[in-house]
Amino acid sequence: SFDDPDLDQETEFDLEGYHFDTLGVKTIYIVIKDSVTRCKTYDTLTMRANPLPTVDFHFEEGNDGTVIDTLVGVCEGNIRLMNDSFVRLWTDDYISLSDWKVDGVSISDSVATRHSFQEGLYGVRLIQETNHGCVDSTDHEITIHPQPSTDPLNVTRDGVSLNTACIDDNLLFESNLTIPGNTPITYSWDFGDGGSSNLADVNHSYSASGNYTIELTATSDKDCEVNIRYPQQLIIREDPVAGFTYNEVCEGEEVNLEGDENDDVSLSYAWTISDGTSEISKSGQSVS
Repeated sequence: SFDDPDLDQETEFDLEGYHFDTLGVKTIYIVIKDSVTRCKTYDTLTMRANPLPTVDFHFEEGNDGTVIDTLVGVCEGNIRLMNDSFVRLWTDDYISLSDWKVDGVSISDSVATRHSFQEGLYGVRLIQETNHGCVDSTDHEITIHPQPSTDPLNVTRDGVSLNTACIDDNLLFESNLTIPGNTPITYSWDFGDGGSSNLADVNHSYSASGNYTIELTATSDKDCEVNIRYPQQLIIREDPVAGFTYNEVCEGEEVNLEGDENDDVSLSYAWTISDGTSEISKSGQSVS
C-alpha cells in the first residue's frame, strides 16, 4: 500500500534501537546502491509494532476485598496482590506472563497472588509480558505494621496456674502480650460472665459456678488486632459442704469419724479434734 521509495533519498538510522510512535504493521524500505555502477534497487521489511502492557496492581486484606491504602499501611499477615494490568485493544495481544517480586525476590508467576508480610517497608514490583514479548512493569511500596503477639493467656491463684477454681476466688488474669517498639496496646477482656476489663493484667472473681470461656482482644495504635482465647474453659466450682458422721460409743472407746462426700468432686480432709484442753490434727476422709 506504499509507493515506491525515492532511490536518491538517503536516511540513516539504527533499526535495533528505533522506537515506533504508533502501533500497527510497518513497511521498511531498504535501499541497496552499487558504489561502482551506481545502480540502485530496494527491498522491503515488514514489521509490526505491538502494544506494551499497561501495568498496575493494588493490595487487599481479608476475605471481603478491602483495598489497602498504601499511604496508611496494613497489619502484618497474608496480603492479596491483585493485578489490574491490561493490554490496549488490538488483534490478538494479551498478557501471557506475570512475575511478582518483593524486594527484588520473585514470589509468584500467577496473575494474582498472596504473600505473608512481616513488619517493615516493602517494595513490590509486577512485571508483565505479552504474547508478543512486549514487557513493562510498575512498583508500589507498602508499610506493614506489627501485630500484638499471641502468647498464651495465664490464669493464676496465689501464683499457681490453674483451670479450676472456686466461687469468689481472687484470680489473676495475665495477658503476656508484646509488640515491637513498645507500641501502645489497648486491651479488652471478656471473662465469660458479663465481666470485662481494659487492663493488661487484672484480678477477677466469679460469683456463680459454671464453665467460662475467657477471651482477650488486643489492639495496637495502628488498629492491628488479635483475639486470644484461654486454651480451655475455666471451671468454677461451688465451695464444698463440710460434714461428717460418727458412731456412738461409750466413754473410753474409740470413735470413728467419716467425712461426707460431695458429688463429682474430689476432696481432701483436714480434721482438728479437741477435748477442751488439747487439739489433735489428722487428715483423710476416715479417722478415729
